[in-house]
Amino acid sequence: MKRVCIVFCPRDQASIQQRFQAPERRTARRAQAAENTSAVMDELPPPRPTGRDRRAMLRRMKLLWKPWFRREKKKAERLVENPVAVLRAADHAANRAQTARGPLARIWDDLQTALRLARAWSRRDYRGVTRSTIVLVVAGLLYLLSPIDAIIDAIPVLGFLDDALVLGWVFRQVRWELDAFREWESRRLLGNDEPPVSSGALPASAA
Repeated sequence: MKRVCIVFCPRDQASIQQRFQAPERRTARRAQAAENTSAVMDELPPPRPTGRDRRAMLRRMKLLWKPWFRREKKKAERLVENPVAVLRAADHAANRAQTARGPLARIWDDLQTALRLARAWSRRDYRGVTRSTIVLVVAGLLYLLSPIDAIIDAIPVLGFLDDALVLGWVFRQVRWELDAFREWESRRLLGNDEPPVSSGALPASAA
């Protein structure tokens, strides 16, 4: 009988190790999300919260969602290199938002504008936006799409609290660009659809 020896190169060993570690990382993320959810529920303000109660909770929530948002932003930086992928993400986010319209009510108009902006940029219809703005917008949409983030989305109402806070923060950062896009939409209805050209509006691969 012949003996067969299989020798793995370092790259193969690293790939196998990553494959076995992936479920562990997902489990760790779920556990962290569950822990965050429990912490938020423990710190919910009383039925008639004061302004100080609300501010304290918002500060606590920001500490919870920031690490998760940084993860989605890294994904967005890669995703914007492929406008088709951005378009696909915007469509999925639009469908996702329909299931949480109540919790997202306060930012609904800005969310719809951001979705239209992402689609127009992906189709190369709109060029008056910087790459950094697109990255932030896409990161916000990816956060909305992720079922496991600072608070697990499966929890009714409360599950989308962090999504609303993250998207609200994103929209404040890109307020000028959202307003400029709305103005462009209005001009387009009148037949003047030439947007201001902003440096870095499209990735090199899509230029």
